[in-house]
Amino acid sequence: MANIFLIIHILLSCLSYLGFSLAFFSAVVFLWMERRLKAKHLPKLGFLPWSLESLDNFNTKTLMGGFVFFTVGLIAGIIATKQRFGRFFIGDPKELWSFASWLFYAGIVWVRFSYTLRGRKVMLLASLAFGMVLFTFIGVNVFFQGIHSIR
Repeated sequence: MANIFLIIHILLSCLSYLGFSLAFFSAVVFLWMERRLKAKHLPKLGFLPWSLESLDNFNTKTLMGGFVFFTVGLIAGIIATKQRFGRFFIGDPKELWSFASWLFYAGIVWVRFSYTLRGRKVMLLASLAFGMVLFTFIGVNVFFQGIHSIR
């Protein structure tokens, strides 16, 4: 029988990656639109009917959704690891990078709400964090040996 916590871990991790992808997309569009507006080249946005404020709000919501799914997914993964290996932490590179990614996103959430930081700085942080998530999802599997590796 499959470990239910492993299934929950995988599903929530995928949902968190979706949230982080949407947050990254909104950050890229925000940064592009802001740059065009500052250069006085108003973008023809017939296909993008969003304001900078609505992109910022969308980024906040998708970032928060992704962070919540990521947090619960990590907890489910920790429980699944305990059930499978008899301990909560086995020192897998993916565990370490996932925790580092979680800390980075926790920092973004903290500055976003503690300091009500908005706009360009948050969008740049969200873009960097997504790069970290991509490395955690793909790079760690390729470059490091562990239970998540593909080699």
